[in-house]
Amino acid sequence: MARKQRQFAEDIEGKSFVIIGEMIHWPGAIGGPPEAVIPKRGGILHEKLTKETDYPVLSPARAGGKAKAHKTALKLQDAGAKIEVIDDAGLAHLLRPKLEAATFYIAGGFDCAPGGDGPTHPRTLVGTVGGVVHESPNEETQFAVIGQRRAAGKADAERLIEPLVEAGSLQRLSEEAFLEMVALHRPPGKDDGLSGLFIRLQTLFDSGKIERALKMLKKERLHLFADVTRTRIMGIVRSQRTEDVYACHLSADGIYSCRTMGLEACMGQVGATGQCKGCKHLLVLVMGLVNEGLLKSTDAELWLAAAASKGVSKDTETAAEAIMKYKGVQAGEVDWRPIETVPEDYYAL
Repeated sequence: MARKQRQFAEDIEGKSFVIIGEMIHWPGAIGGPPEAVIPKRGGILHEKLTKETDYPVLSPARAGGKAKAHKTALKLQDAGAKIEVIDDAGLAHLLRPKLEAATFYIAGGFDCAPGGDGPTHPRTLVGTVGGVVHESPNEETQFAVIGQRRAAGKADAERLIEPLVEAGSLQRLSEEAFLEMVALHRPPGKDDGLSGLFIRLQTLFDSGKIERALKMLKKERLHLFADVTRTRIMGIVRSQRTEDVYACHLSADGIYSCRTMGLEACMGQVGATGQCKGCKHLLVLVMGLVNEGLLKSTDAELWLAAAASKGVSKDTETAAEAIMKYKGVQAGEVDWRPIETVPEDYYAL
């Protein structure tokens, strides 16, 4: 049986690209690095930016010649060249698979839906992007998403898809690859609040930390003290177990940390390569601010994606600043009003 030709959302045949810098977080759902995928799809890779270039791709990471290339692109645009400057997220969206009317078979248990259903279960997410779920796999099924958790019928599902995968008519996706694929469906820069951020978080954060952060937000009302600027969030999150608090911060360049009142690093700041290693306290702060409309979901995504390439900050000045301000609140000397989270706001997640 011949493998069905994969459908893509955009046609890039004949389009020319110049890539400057390395991609910070390149989705596995694309099927390979951009240098390999673009020529395979009929695109053209150039080393230098000219008026014939369609897409200069500028990585958010530092790269030699990046600033010069951006200025050159703007000058060419002013001169009438049809050039669209994009970043790694824009390139990934441009190369995304077409999900409208795509067909899926879903089985197993999923970390993104530990309860077994809900708005973040792959079955639901397929519907949100216009795909179709097949109750059993067949020759028309394009993707099989098999969760890593145990679940009734998982072993039977593995047997059902095996001959189709071997024949090349069905592509098996891990939970991570599926979530990346769904995230790619959303145009870069779309601020769709907490629900959109939650989908993207699956590829940026450890699933266990997401689950623990959600438990905190669903369990009781929290008072988050936070300062939000265009380039940084800084805040206080109370411990679940003691009266202590944690001082968290995250900046646009990916610098982040969480520290105790004694300025010791939070022990939860570990994680997988390619993910933000921030702890549940930082995640609670980010989700709370996005839900209250104080932080754009697009900014949260970009900052956390940048944090995936950073280590935990050794700087204690920002944490000390937050702790001192919080102590001023306790002493009645500082007017720093908390943001209250309501558990019901997070039940749907």
